[in-house]
Amino acid sequence: MNRRGAGEELMLFPFLIIAGILISGVVWGVVAFNGKGYEFRAVESSLLRDKVVSCFDRLNNVEIMASDFNVRFADLCDVNGEVLAEEHIVKVNGKEGEEILFLGVRDYENQCFFEGGEKNSAYPVCVRGEFSKGADTYEYIIGSNQRGRRVLT
Repeated sequence: MNRRGAGEELMLFPFLIIAGILISGVVWGVVAFNGKGYEFRAVESSLLRDKVVSCFDRLNNVEIMASDFNVRFADLCDVNGEVLAEEHIVKVNGKEGEEILFLGVRDYENQCFFEGGEKNSAYPVCVRGEFSKGADTYEYIIGSNQRGRRVLT
């Protein structure tokens, strides 16, 4: 009996299995790297709200009612004003509707609560509410349209 070369045909199946594992690993890696970004806009809006409310609690009324409060807000509350100006909205109104603080994109105030905005990922995710400081009540709209993505340098 001559059985030379019979083992080579049997090695085709392990080769195909290993090749399939490698190809599926490469495909999975490319999809994971270039896939959809992370969705943290709602969480970021809530965290920013907590930071703004705690900052208002910490400041006194003289600092809040100062004419340059909009400019000094970033320094007083330890936030990055440049980042807030690009893809966020921070709006705080006083007791009679007067605007006390506004940072960010002015149009986000309208886009935040569009009826179809929840389904459209191009619109920002916002939170709206009010908080009290002493006898004063403030209304806020705080939102984010910053998506988690890679930043190329």
